[in-house]
Amino acid sequence: MSTYAPINENYMVGEDSSAEFFSPVLDLRKPLRAINYQVYWAEGVSGLMVWEATIYSPSEDLWEQIVNCEGIELEMGPTGGHAIISLTGVWLTVGFVRMRWDPIDSGSAGLVDVAIRIVPI
Repeated sequence: MSTYAPINENYMVGEDSSAEFFSPVLDLRKPLRAINYQVYWAEGVSGLMVWEATIYSPSEDLWEQIVNCEGIELEMGPTGGHAIISLTGVWLTVGFVRMRWDPIDSGSAGLVDVAIRIVPI
């Protein structure tokens, strides 16, 4: 039996990399196989995208970096680029997930786009 895994190419579009920003919060209280992010950044973008999670309600603001041997993060350099980050089985341990963008010392300029694919069980 095949499983339909919707793709949202407009999950985040044209985010300004010069200031901190957050992705929409994903509610993981229902089982899923994986969350896949494809991040694309323009020339001039410099900083770190960090994946965070919480078990508590997002309104409690108790976010922690997701760690799977090492912290899950993507360093984005000034020449532009793209990468795919896959989170598998994360719903087993946390209730909510988001991404946080940290620019490097106001030296970041350019836009960030993110597509997302959520694969149900």
